Amino acid sequence: MIYFFRKLFLVSPLFLFFACNSDNLQTYSKFEKQMPATFTGNKSCKECHENAFNNWMGSDHERAMDTAITKTVLGDFDNKEFAYKGFKNRFYKKGERFFVYTKGPDGKAGDFEIKYTFGVRPLQQYLIPFEDGKMQCLPIAWDTEKKEWYHLNERVYEGEDIPPNDWLYWTNGGQNWNSMCAECHSTDLQIGYDSETQVFHTTWKEINVSCEACHGPASNHVSWSEIAENKRPEIPHYGFDRKTVELKTEELLDQCAFCHTRRSSLSNYHDEGDNYLNHFMPGLISSNYYYPDGQIKGEDYVFGSFTQSRMHKSHVKCTDCHEPHSLKTKLQGNLLCLQCHDYKNYDTEKHHFHKPTGQGQSSTKTENGFYDQGDGTQCVDCHMTGGIYMGVDFRRDHSIRIPRPDVAKATESPDACTQCHADKTDDWAIKTLKEWYPDTKNTNHYGLAFYQARQGNYNALQGLLDVLEDTGAAVMVKAGALAYLASLPTAEGYLISRPYLHDTLSLLRFAAVQNYFGTASKARVKDLAPLLSDSLKAIRIAAVQNLMSMDNIELDSIQRKSFDAAQNEFLSFLEYSAFFSSSRQNLGIYYLRNNDAINAIKQFKTAIRIDDKYFPAMLNLAQTYSKTGNIYLAEKWLKTILRSDSNNIEALRYMGLLKAEQKNYKEALIYMEKVSKLNPQNDRNYYNLGLVYEYLGQSEKARQPLLKALSLNPENYDYLYALGLNFLSANDNKEAQMMASKIIELYPREKGGYIIQSKIKQ
Repeated sequence: MIYFFRKLFLVSPLFLFFACNSDNLQTYSKFEKQMPATFTGNKSCKECHENAFNNWMGSDHERAMDTAITKTVLGDFDNKEFAYKGFKNRFYKKGERFFVYTKGPDGKAGDFEIKYTFGVRPLQQYLIPFEDGKMQCLPIAWDTEKKEWYHLNERVYEGEDIPPNDWLYWTNGGQNWNSMCAECHSTDLQIGYDSETQVFHTTWKEINVSCEACHGPASNHVSWSEIAENKRPEIPHYGFDRKTVELKTEELLDQCAFCHTRRSSLSNYHDEGDNYLNHFMPGLISSNYYYPDGQIKGEDYVFGSFTQSRMHKSHVKCTDCHEPHSLKTKLQGNLLCLQCHDYKNYDTEKHHFHKPTGQGQSSTKTENGFYDQGDGTQCVDCHMTGGIYMGVDFRRDHSIRIPRPDVAKATESPDACTQCHADKTDDWAIKTLKEWYPDTKNTNHYGLAFYQARQGNYNALQGLLDVLEDTGAAVMVKAGALAYLASLPTAEGYLISRPYLHDTLSLLRFAAVQNYFGTASKARVKDLAPLLSDSLKAIRIAAVQNLMSMDNIELDSIQRKSFDAAQNEFLSFLEYSAFFSSSRQNLGIYYLRNNDAINAIKQFKTAIRIDDKYFPAMLNLAQTYSKTGNIYLAEKWLKTILRSDSNNIEALRYMGLLKAEQKNYKEALIYMEKVSKLNPQNDRNYYNLGLVYEYLGQSEKARQPLLKALSLNPENYDYLYALGLNFLSANDNKEAQMMASKIIELYPREKGGYIIQSKIKQ
């Protein structure tokens, strides 16, 4: 390149003059270096991209958040009263300012000024500022369709008592705008939380989801666009930090998923448009936000459901259905689906077996409100069912699935047919579909294995393996299978998981490392250490978090360096998200593993102050007190959990273990028996119960729970060894020998099998 320019300078004085006297050379040099981009605001986009800008105006993104002024506030503030549980809330104005008289902190009534609107349809919420930089979401929202006020507690948390000290109460953490909502409703949102002072300094570049929220900061692009079109240099992505045109399915999904997914943010907003897993840890469909068959249960924000679908696997993109700026569907009704699907085969009564409303069929809207419209003739009626969130917002399930009432019945999941035909049963739906499609052979569905795994049923292992070996299964579904394997800790399960630690698909790598537990210490370090240097931050953090859970971890110098770097990233993530009880708890665990019980206790207590029903922190606090010899405080916190939740399995289990450590076996037995009844698929509970019976000198009674533990987990070393000793005490050498032989076969390096054999010979 240098030689080329030298030749030009020698033979073309005119070019030399142009280059030296034009701003273009400086601009070209600037773009070669790719100066750090800055945000310019949406007005800088309008001149060149007027059509896109006009489509964006009035969209849900454009109206995601705004200042509370007459033009933006939709609710009735004309001294409107709204009664809830006997208290009259009042909405009113003072000049151009908006206020509400309602119950605030500690349940005390007062007047609060509304500063911002949040959302626009089918509901609008309102934000109220408090001390320490906090902004809270008022629990009374405006229904934009019915034009009325409603309380979220009566529709979203129906039947729940939410007192003023509850995390979900509107002035507390569960309704905090800064930590729960803000980063997806504004552009370049910086949460700005100080974990020491617990004060927020939250900022944004633009109050709503503007152009640069998706395209990235535009300063370089604007500078580039100001150059005459025929003289613009070729630069990556037209000056943006991220690719913005001709996006492949995963590239676009990575951008949309920044907000449209259930996830944990690893840090404040970054404008790099790279892999999603460098910025977030996604929720998998093994979580309680999904039914066992993968249908949405809680709010999943689309990513987790869409990535299960055949559409995603066929490289359908978000923008194939949605106009990217207005967000509206590109076509109405079945025309949207008929972009790809042949209308002769699908948009016909021979396929859906329903008549349009008014032609012998009434609307299918039911009392449970599942459908705002639909008569069974629309593709979405059967293939994109959904649910109501925020009390009034019907959202469709983007897994776009074929109705399977047989799977719904087996997994206790919703069924598309009976959601409309509420007076019918799953059996009716199964029978009807067989009559309609007699030649259809239902294939195995991953929901069946997922349901078994949720029950702790080890028979799920084969089903999970089938899912992972299915080349047609979606990546999100396989990731869910890897997560469920961790709930069934067997040697076979870990052998199945191990290859996925190095899978080329990042989501599978993430799911595997996040859920890889139970192998022998050295083997686990060997398997996970390479992931500490993975190219993706979420995977590095998952790897170090996994290794940090181990006792006495041994690393060589190279592994230690990677471990320390990943651990610093993990701690940075915890500090960033320290407004959540879960992050405080993890900080406490970190301090505890570094023999700093004082700071561990501090973090656990802070977690409980954030959410006084966050039982995991209470349990860890109890365990910390137990380890430091303060049994009284350990029992106190366990009893605190059990007062709120008498059937809390973890608290009952640990109380039983604590009593056993104190050699109070009679009390320990009460807790262990209750745990086994409440959680009958957990093998460890039966093992603990068997040991308590042994300590009480009741070996015969111990045998049954020990056998039950082994039946649930047939290759567990502890169970085989305990049963071997139990059979020895009963002089049943034949059964004892069977246990010994099994141990030697599975664990030749362990001493247990040889000990049992030596006792038999004696």
